[in-house]
Amino acid sequence: SLSPKSAPDQVIFWNAVSKLTGMVQTEMQNGKVAGRKPLVMMIMCRDAEEDSPAVKISKSNNSFIHLSGLTEENILEYMSAYLSVPDNLIPQALRQFVGAVTLGNPRHIRETIDQLLEGNLQVIVGANQMPKQIDVKDIDKINISSWQHTAMVGGTVCLLESLDPLEAAVL
Repeated sequence: SLSPKSAPDQVIFWNAVSKLTGMVQTEMQNGKVAGRKPLVMMIMCRDAEEDSPAVKISKSNNSFIHLSGLTEENILEYMSAYLSVPDNLIPQALRQFVGAVTLGNPRHIRETIDQLLEGNLQVIVGANQMPKQIDVKDIDKINISSWQHTAMVGGTVCLLESLDPLEAAVL
């Protein structure tokens, strides 16, 4: 599996990465002599195995990139820009809901706002066509499982459906 879910799968994944790292290093050394172009190895994972040779090499070469979700402040700024409203108009309950549901993923923030705009969220504009208020309805009653057409929910459902029966039984 290219996306390890369980501890045994992660061990297998990192063992494979270690072997590939060795192959890439060998090819890089042989390739320089033969005049070949360099290879690039990219590893994308949720949690980097700090003891992995590939992780150590990438950190020593300043090519390790750790990505994380947006902060609460960044989420607010993103929501403000996406809704074209000043950030002080965004209610605290909406900020908390979007932050909790999306974990700071910008794509998921857009999808969540789009879904909320279909019935739970309304930007009220004044006579001058400037936003004056955001109305949020029943945010505590939202059933996000009905958002299966979004990448956020659909991707999670696909992941759950791909689990082995034993792993699914644990959930």
